[in-house]
Amino acid sequence: MISEKLKTKKSRSAVPIAAELARVLRDWRKATAYGKPTDRVFASAKTHRRTPRVGNMLVADHLRPAVIKAGVNLKPGQRFGFHNLRHSLSSLLITGQKSDVRTTQDTLRHSNSATTIELYTQSPVAQRIAAQESVLKAILKQPGTRARVRAIRNDPKTGWRKAG
Repeated sequence: MISEKLKTKKSRSAVPIAAELARVLRDWRKATAYGKPTDRVFASAKTHRRTPRVGNMLVADHLRPAVIKAGVNLKPGQRFGFHNLRHSLSSLLITGQKSDVRTTQDTLRHSNSATTIELYTQSPVAQRIAAQESVLKAILKQPGTRARVRAIRNDPKTGWRKAG
């Protein structure tokens, strides 16, 4: 049961999960000391399953060591937590998996797609360079374009580029 006040109505809606994730969670329930249907997924041993484990403790004890082991370069004291995973998920879905914005928005449970695109999704530098290269190839394939591109130079007086 959720006792905290949630940010939006959408936060109360059901969350669909992949079959593989459901299997992992069922296996976790069998292995944990607090595996009753009424227990929290990550219950606190301190409160004898009445409350969830504190998020920052899960990060310090499990998440942070796991990402460092996976090769993520985190400096001592650098902030890192579950929220970083939301940003990574958004970027991976949209730029890596080419998922549509609406699916990503619904997955992250954002009420507005602008939040998903403007605040959560970042394009990898390699993709930005590849986009520039594809445009450059298209420009340079045009007859006579190469000569014009070479003739453009900086005007020392104005700093503007001009054809020479």
